Amino acid sequence: VSTNNSCHPATDCKLKDEQICNYDGNNCVFVFHNYNPAFKPIGSACKTITDTATHLSWKVCADGSVISYTGSSSGVLETGSNEYWDIKKTYTCKAKAYDFSNIQKRVNTINTSLNNNVDITGNLSSGLTANYTDYNNSGGNWHNQGSSVKLHGVTTSDECQYVCKVRIPAINTQATQQLTAATERGTANIQAAAKGIASNLYDYRTCNKQSNSTYVCPITSGETVVTDCQCLNNFAQAASILQAMQNAGHDLICSDGVRK
Repeated sequence: VSTNNSCHPATDCKLKDEQICNYDGNNCVFVFHNYNPAFKPIGSACKTITDTATHLSWKVCADGSVISYTGSSSGVLETGSNEYWDIKKTYTCKAKAYDFSNIQKRVNTINTSLNNNVDITGNLSSGLTANYTDYNNSGGNWHNQGSSVKLHGVTTSDECQYVCKVRIPAINTQATQQLTAATERGTANIQAAAKGIASNLYDYRTCNKQSNSTYVCPITSGETVVTDCQCLNNFAQAASILQAMQNAGHDLICSDGVRK
């Protein structure tokens, strides 16, 4: 009988679980679970072994105190206190104490360097490089060394929105009705008279930025720029213009019969 034991826990480890299994490592039962005895009875587990040369067979059984065999012959192979086919044990052990003093010193070194002595090169569009002092481990020796981190570039944008005010010529059609009583044939004659009145509409538009960083107000034929491109940076003014632009989208013809 050979024993294969690869479990050698340290003296400060504590048994958590112990399982007794059959010859193929399956059908396990707990005899010790969560640091406490399970008190579950374990029966005998048997396996049939056949000699390929003589074709003789034996039934080998292990019940915890003895490993015995029966068949062409019978006998006892081994006795003891843990005579099972397979025993699985789980231990919990105290973790090794780690020294974090060098890690703490590294963090402090980097923080101090970034806060007090950081050297930044480059620009926002192409990217910045921050050079700082690190405290690192090389070959088992901790020492200060220079290091750097790349900061990606950012896209700049205008501080405000440029808008302009445009005058749009329009014709406002007003319809009136005249009711004239006619005595002949007892009918009423309704005449509709319409007259065209010149008027203007005003629109606020976003200016187009040119390649030379100037702004141009977008207008079409017949339109006039009332106020050229200006920086819209006042919230109240912005809110008023947005409301005016929203109202401009309403039905100006009063197609539903309700004046707007």
